[in-house]
Amino acid sequence: MLGKFKDECHGVAPMEFVALKPKMYSLLITRKLSKKTAKGIKKSFIKHHLNHELFLHTLHHKVSTKADFLNFRSRNHTIHTEKVSKVCLTAYDDKRYILCNGINSLAYGNHRLIVCIT
Repeated sequence: MLGKFKDECHGVAPMEFVALKPKMYSLLITRKLSKKTAKGIKKSFIKHHLNHELFLHTLHHKVSTKADFLNFRSRNHTIHTEKVSKVCLTAYDDKRYILCNGINSLAYGNHRLIVCIT
């Protein structure tokens, strides 16, 4: 239904949720089962290299991680492999301003943001 969330845990209550940026989050369902998403990063890299603890560490310590993987590219109808290096996890959201408590945030352009900063 429009405006409602889908059930990603299949009826089980999640234990913990860590959201770093839009479309970059980890949902801990049980001790062994979690759902991780990171937009722009290959699913195989997410599966083998990222875990829920790394999302938590990134959030609390404000560190960034890099992802290095190979991609197939086609340029001028010639296919070759290319090594790609991207910023994988980062706690800095470019769409929102994080307030002093480190939890709450406001969208850039919000009228309350001017009052908060001064």
